[in-house]
Amino acid sequence: MMLMALILVGCDSSGRSSLTTVAPDATTTTVPDDTCQRLATDTARYLELVVEVISDTPVDEFRDRESWPEEVAALEQQGEALDARSDRMECDPAQVQAAALAQANVEPGSGLAELLLEFLGQPE
Repeated sequence: MMLMALILVGCDSSGRSSLTTVAPDATTTTVPDDTCQRLATDTARYLELVVEVISDTPVDEFRDRESWPEEVAALEQQGEALDARSDRMECDPAQVQAAALAQANVEPGSGLAELLLEFLGQPE
């Protein structure tokens, strides 16, 4: 149910996906006037995109990393850019992740939250 809610967040009224990429701010490590809250917002958009891309990608395309579709490979780069921003600003990873999940309307402690946190990497 929550997965569907996340997927619907990325749809416009025509039912077509409106999430084609994470906000430009999420793909660079240098963002003017960047804040940890802004990073959480970009991370929430990233999580929505992750759900959308994974939902649209057949499982067999994940088996061989060399044959990943461009959208899946781009997720890895976007995630690395978000991590670099977090490191540069010394944001608390647990707080950023909690804020991102809240903005994406994911129930803390739910199965979906646990999967997405695993995808993001648990804060140390």
